[in-house]
Amino acid sequence: MYQIDNSTAVAAIPPPTPAGATGYFTDGNPATGASATIMPAEFMNMLMMENLSILSAAGIAPVKGQYNQLALAISKIVSSGGSWDKITDKPTTLDGYGIAIATQSEAEEGAENTKSMTALRVLQSITASVKSATETLAGIAKVATQAVVNAGVDDTVIVTPKKLRFGLSYLAGANGYIAFPSWMGGLIIQWGLASLVGQAGTGLGPARNVTLPITFPNGCFNVLASMGFSTMTSVSSYAPGASIISKSVIQLQNNYTSSAGEIMYVAIGR
Repeated sequence: MYQIDNSTAVAAIPPPTPAGATGYFTDGNPATGASATIMPAEFMNMLMMENLSILSAAGIAPVKGQYNQLALAISKIVSSGGSWDKITDKPTTLDGYGIAIATQSEAEEGAENTKSMTALRVLQSITASVKSATETLAGIAKVATQAVVNAGVDDTVIVTPKKLRFGLSYLAGANGYIAFPSWMGGLIIQWGLASLVGQAGTGLGPARNVTLPITFPNGCFNVLASMGFSTMTSVSSYAPGASIISKSVIQLQNNYTSSAGEIMYVAIGR
């Protein structure tokens, strides 16, 4: 590839003539008097400069006598990202490349099927489609914090099983407890059985301190006691007594004078 360099070439490219009606080359027809198409210098200059511009975009200097430079330049431009920067007048918008972008209303409506979606349009489409969940409408909702669950006022958020169970614990058995979740006030109910509590008026003493299955975090509100009838030799109206010693200890008293006995208790606190 090379630029014309013979003795008839001029130093500067001649200005183009005014644009005319577009058409095609013809060889003419002597029989009908039709003239052949004249090959003007400006047309040849156009072809030459277009090809030289491709070499320039690829950073290739024209070499006289080399006949594959145009192919090399095109290959280099296609394969090298850096060469793309040398191409001028590139489109700066998607529209310039013939890519139509959906409008916000088209994205939200969801009916248009011939246009592309940007990240913003996708977000707008999802936002328009997804609604907040209600008791009658499927949708999205935030997960409640533990504080919101404990307050029990907000009706627009979702409670997870973990937060629903938070604070709930229990021990099932003859001596046990159930600690309710914090959102239910953190109430704790404990129960147990104290055996062979000495009878009233004996050396063993009619009262015994009993350690509860767990310690009340805040305190014990009340304790109730009842006598196990299996340990009584006769029906008696002597009900056992109970008192609160601390967050973890209660005292049970056997008021039955005939024998030691089993005393069942229930302690309530939080």
